[in-house]
Amino acid sequence: MTSFGRIFKVLTRSKFREANLLLLIQLIAIAVSLVWILITGALSTTSLLQAVSSWAGVTYVVGFYLIARRSEQAYTQDTFRLIPVEETWLYLGNLLSSFVMFFYIMGVEVLLHLAGIGIGWQALRKDLGIHPVDMGPNTPWDIIKIVMLVALLVLIVIVLMWTTITFVHLVVSATSNFLPSASKRLVNFVLYIVVIFLVVRVAAFLIVLFSRVTSSLPTSGGIMDLWWPIGGMVLVIVIESVASVFLLKKWVETVPN
Repeated sequence: MTSFGRIFKVLTRSKFREANLLLLIQLIAIAVSLVWILITGALSTTSLLQAVSSWAGVTYVVGFYLIARRSEQAYTQDTFRLIPVEETWLYLGNLLSSFVMFFYIMGVEVLLHLAGIGIGWQALRKDLGIHPVDMGPNTPWDIIKIVMLVALLVLIVIVLMWTTITFVHLVVSATSNFLPSASKRLVNFVLYIVVIFLVVRVAAFLIVLFSRVTSSLPTSGGIMDLWWPIGGMVLVIVIESVASVFLLKKWVETVPN
């Protein structure tokens, strides 16, 4: 049987190529933007930061889509499914490789933003000014704990997005194997409606949660409210993962490349 490390490398390779191609395209777009700014006579020390920020959102969205597409192909294509590996390791390796590649893109974006901030630091200091931060009764350690907890929440949300996409895809693939065309389209339509509804509800919940946490930040007590949604999302991730592995073992069939 193929080891976990081996399957992780195989699953990461194609995602790494696409991520690098996307980042190369972004660098070209940033260069074109800077040339245009130079031509229009508006070039300044903050131009790089503006160009990076303007393309970062597009890079995140496209990168998430490309990684998700590659990730789901691993569950149905012969290239990956015929590798002698336990379905659980295939699922976990694929999930981890998607997670790592998305944070690889995020890391590059952070470095580009830091480069832009470094070049335009003097102008940014002048424009924004420097004001002392009133932390109220909070100590620096309280602020660090808050930042770490919010970062954990973001990580959990990203993992939940991957597991949900995979679960829905595997359910659709499984129903395609035994339902007639009309019933299959109906089931897929219902699934997509349910997923869209859940995405909207989760997004609204997170917005309200962050708003409440931000408003209660001076006391640092309200931040503990984050543990309940984190625990709930972890439970959903575990349930979706178990169900996805079961579908991989029993229902999902491979398709020719």
